[in-house]
Amino acid sequence: IGKAHGKTGTQVALKWLVQQRIPVIPKSKNPKHLMENMDLFDFQLTSSEMAWLTAATSPATAGGPNAHDSGDCSVAIDEEHVEVHV
Repeated sequence: IGKAHGKTGTQVALKWLVQQRIPVIPKSKNPKHLMENMDLFDFQLTSSEMAWLTAATSPATAGGPNAHDSGDCSVAIDEEHVEVHV
């Protein structure tokens, strides 16, 4: 998808969120990445691209150390309650 739009995978992921009107606050200390994070408004993902990204099952989350962890915190889910460990 990124190649079709001349964008990075990160830009596509951010655009997928922004296009759904989900606010994002990307973090980077790298000036190049900061500029890329802002360069989201000159393209639109098609409805089929949006559907494909929404249905994607990998990567499982945002690239955490395992398939059940975003890297920021782990969330354990069971039938009775949700536990968040920071």
